[in-house]
Amino acid sequence: MLTTRSVKKRFGSRLCRDCMNREYGVDLRRRDVFYVYSDKECPYCYANKHLVRGFKPSGLVKMLFKH
Repeated sequence: MLTTRSVKKRFGSRLCRDCMNREYGVDLRRRDVFYVYSDKECPYCYANKHLVRGFKPSGLVKMLFKH
């Protein structure tokens, strides 16, 4: 199961939801994640967006078989 800790280890920081969807081939929606509510730069796409802090239960199910 993919966690935000493993994403931080791989990329050095948290990612935005769009980049997580693109990188891991999932369909995370706003209701699936918790955000860091400060505009930070995503280390993958360099856009200033809210970054994913964690997953709600529906997001965890979507990330279950991702690594």
